[in-house]
Parts: sequence; structure tokens; C-alpha cells
Amino acid sequence: MIFNLQWFLDKRRRLMYYYRRGELSDKVSRKIDPFISRFRQLPELALIADWAGMGDALMYATVAHELKKRTPLIIEINSSYPELFKGNPDIDIASSARERRAVLLERLPKNKAISPKYWVRDGYQPNNHILKILCAQVGITGEIGLRTYIHLTKRELEQVPSFMRNCLAIQSQGKLTWGINKNWHPDKFQQVVDHFKRNFTIVQLGTSDDPLLSGCIDMRDKTSLRFAAAILFWARCFVGQVGGLMHLARAVDTRSVIIYGGFEAPWQSGYEVNLNITSKADCSPCWKMQECFPRVCMDNISSQVIIDVVESLVCGEIEKLRELNPPVSING
Repeated sequence: MIFNLQWFLDKRRRLMYYYRRGELSDKVSRKIDPFISRFRQLPELALIADWAGMGDALMYATVAHELKKRTPLIIEINSSYPELFKGNPDIDIASSARERRAVLLERLPKNKAISPKYWVRDGYQPNNHILKILCAQVGITGEIGLRTYIHLTKRELEQVPSFMRNCLAIQSQGKLTWGINKNWHPDKFQQVVDHFKRNFTIVQLGTSDDPLLSGCIDMRDKTSLRFAAAILFWARCFVGQVGGLMHLARAVDTRSVIIYGGFEAPWQSGYEVNLNITSKADCSPCWKMQECFPRVCMDNISSQVIIDVVESLVCGEIEKLRELNPPVSING
């Protein structure tokens, strides 16, 4: 057998890369997770987020938090985003494997393996804040905190380089496969960036499918979810639309300017600490999955309105918003 030095060096370099990014252990655990799932302790309650995106998974953590406030249950969350729950004292087991999900559904009583949902079909209108709906489905009553949670370590926060701190974080587009009518216009996002890029570092988060904005540090698809959360922790504010990053920003107590338009309303999914920009239209909120054209609820929101609101937020002059009188409703 001939020893291939180049192959060895390439393997070593790849291992060192994953080690330095803290991802090697995650990759190994994903490989062995299906084999150890059947031997794990069974929880008293399992929240199965098999349908949920990243933001929805974060809201499952809110459900776990409210449950733990009321009773010392052993809680497991099974979702595609187990890294969101690392170090969370409200969640005893975080799993992702389908095999583990099958075990939970097979061995737990039906009322102890729960997959709460707030949306069931095209055009369906949630009649309350979705966090309240999710909590109600697992039997939670009384006051709940309308926020999300993630627990980052000091080391994770310190990994964000100094030049990315005190930035404006921005996303140019949400998922096209879910809620296309949530999306504002990339050219208007660019106008917002052009206004602020001389005075602020701007970090673009999201996926490589999102339109690239010039004048930003491009971090699309270059971060783990936890590293994106750490960037948001240091950010002056987040500018974007309804979606996972909005919920992630709330989890690290960073205020956001959220362009709601008319697909959904802030009272259904928003956070009071944010500045939620809506546009009045007869058809909103619609919760329609089929693309709307023209999208009047988004067309009516100008880049200047967002610029004014962001300036007021980062300068700590929120009361000046009352003087702006933009052609939209500012909730929150």
C-alpha cells in the first residue's frame, strides 16, 4: 500500500478546520445520534418540531421555558435545529434524529409526545399571538413571556471579531418556499445599506439564496446558527422581515426593525420591543402562500421610512418617530 501524503495532509487540514470552528463534535454526534437514540432516557414530555423552521423551533424553547416555570418536567425537543437548545436549562434532551422521533411517538402516551402548531392551511388566520397558541396546545394557562430564548456561552460571544460588533445586521430576503409574500424589495434594502454604510459596519446574515447587498460584510451561509446569534447579540439592531432571524434576535435581546407588510400582523407573531412596520391594505393580514402581485402592502413601504426608523432606534430617539408620520403603522 502506497502512503498518499497529499491525501493525509488534506484530511488533516479538514479536521483542523472543523475543530477550530467547533463543528467536529457536532458532525460526529449527528453520525452516531441514530444509534444511541433508542438507549436515551425517555422524557416526561416531548415537543416534536418535525414541521418547524428555525424560528418556530426557537418558539418551542419558549414553550419549554413556560412549562418549566410551572412544573419540573423532563422535557425533550426533537427538531432539525438541536444546536439552538444547547445549554438551555429548560430543555433536558435535544435530539434531531428521525429514529429518536419514532421512539418518542412509539413509547410515550399520545398526550406526552406533542407537536403543537399555529398554522394549518393556506389563508388560515391565527386568532392570537402564535406563542400563546403553541403554549395553549400543551395546556399552559396564565401569563406567558412573549419572547424567545437561546443560551450562548461567553466563549461563543467572544468569537465574534471586534470589527463586527456594534454593527447593523441585515437580511435581504426570507425563505421563498414559505411565505414569499413576507419579502420586501432587495433594491430597497440596498438603499438602506447605502445610507448607513459610511457610519456603520453592516453585516448581512441569511442564506446564499438571499440577494447579496453591496457594502456589507457577507456572512450569508458562513455562520452556524449560534454564531449568527452571537453576531446579533453584539449588533446595534437587526433590520429584516418576519422569520427565523427576527426570532433569533429577540432571543439575544437585540431590538429589530421588522418590515411586516401585510402577510401577517405584529399582534400575531411580533415582539413589543421591536419596531414593526406594517402597511394598511384591505387584504391584510392574508397568510396567503401563493405569490401576490402587485404586493401593495410591501410596495407602500419606502426605503426612507425604514431609514428614519433605524436612525431613531440606533440613536435612542424613539420618540422622534411620532414626528415622522410615515405612511405605515409603527407598532411596538
